[in-house]
Amino acid sequence: MARPRDPLKLRRKDRVEAAEDLPGVPAGTGGRVVVVVGFRWTRYWVHFDNQVEIGQLDRSQLTLLDKNGRPVPVG
Repeated sequence: MARPRDPLKLRRKDRVEAAEDLPGVPAGTGGRVVVVVGFRWTRYWVHFDNQVEIGQLDRSQLTLLDKNGRPVPVG
């Protein structure tokens, strides 16, 4: 049986949305995680739906979405 997924950790290809306004990306804009890097501080590179790519994003700046586009509750 598969273990439930930890909603605090994002993986490559996860669907996300901006939790706050970012340079060139308004809050609520959807996107896809392209790269996950880091050991102590995990950072994400995201390609947003408005054709803007931003790297060095912290998990607190992103909201994980489920298959239906709804936010996944954390905790």
